[in-house]
Amino acid sequence: MIDNEDLEVLYLKYRKFSVNFALKYVDQVDVAEDISQDVFYKLYTSSMEVNLENEIMVRGLIKKVTINCIKDYQKSALVRREQQMEPDVMAECFESKKESPEEMMIQRQDMDNRWKVIQMLREKSPENYDIMMKTQYEEQSPDSVAEEYGLSRNTLNNRIFRTRDWLKKELRRITHPD
Repeated sequence: MIDNEDLEVLYLKYRKFSVNFALKYVDQVDVAEDISQDVFYKLYTSSMEVNLENEIMVRGLIKKVTINCIKDYQKSALVRREQQMEPDVMAECFESKKESPEEMMIQRQDMDNRWKVIQMLREKSPENYDIMMKTQYEEQSPDSVAEEYGLSRNTLNNRIFRTRDWLKKELRRITHPD
């Protein structure tokens, strides 16, 4: 268990390390600093024993906890973004444009279909879903996403291409069932 004195030593020595590591995955310094705060809070509240003299182990531990905190942050950001994408929210955007009821119905149906296809992707391939959300909607750099998933940049680009192609085919299949 980490006591107050050990936490202060850890914090002063490794805070910059944690912040800089988090900055590889998030674009905002304040978010990286918040993630770093979470890292040290989790270390303080955990019941694990930490040998402060083994610097390699401590850096590895901080790196691992930072990665987990980054993933927690990204998941919460993804949930907020999904809530904003829900069909009811999208429909409100159309209502403000003073379109005819027929146009609104067509656009609402189109949004519902797109929402269904995205949910299908989420169920079928959660990893490809996460990759698409991070690169396309959260605007994370492809290099950082490739590193997070242990993929080469080329493999990541191929996955994005195949996922987009699958999304288009599924949307066509839903909208034009022949």
